[in-house]
Amino acid sequence: SSLDLDKILKNIVNTVIKRFHYHNFSVMLLEGDKLVLKMSHKHPKIGVRGYHIGLGKGVTGFVAKTGRPEIVNDVSKDARYIAVRKGIKSELAVPIKIDNKVIGVFNLESKKLNSFNHDDLFLMTALAEQASIAIQNANITKSLRLSNSRISTINEIGKIINSSLDLDTVFRKFLEYASQELKYDFCAILMIENNRLYSSAGIGFTTKEIETYSADIGE
Repeated sequence: SSLDLDKILKNIVNTVIKRFHYHNFSVMLLEGDKLVLKMSHKHPKIGVRGYHIGLGKGVTGFVAKTGRPEIVNDVSKDARYIAVRKGIKSELAVPIKIDNKVIGVFNLESKKLNSFNHDDLFLMTALAEQASIAIQNANITKSLRLSNSRISTINEIGKIINSSLDLDTVFRKFLEYASQELKYDFCAILMIENNRLYSSAGIGFTTKEIETYSADIGE
């Protein structure tokens, strides 16, 4: 029921571990051409910020690239396998899809040979389908919140423009709102004068940089 992505992924991991008694489970989501570890039980890299594997790399990367699940009941015989946990002998990886497009992978691992069968595959595929709906709803909600926040920012900037005749004040407030909303460290307003661009105000720059910057149009 939660629309927060981290909570959704945490609930998925907890459900898989507690109700279905799997012991090594990870959720990885695609970000560009990287499969990023987002939530896990007993994954040694969960504390490593941004830990990822490349698309097509390892069993999970292969599943993300092809969109097909994989059961590997003896990882020592599969050249694709990338050892991260010690003593792992079996692996099951299932794609998470939205509109038939892979967005991530569920990954189960076991220290026993031949741990996974088609019942496990069926169960994890069903969970992946449900998870994809929850993730999609979370993404939609996040987009709506961002849109509403930006609309609110635009309204606030409009109020400032209409309430002040001081251009410097308008510029400063505009930059403050813009940098906060867009999460930029550097932001500037450039004005055209005599066919050149001059910096009128900025955030993240030194006073000298703002006062001395100029450039030809198109440069």
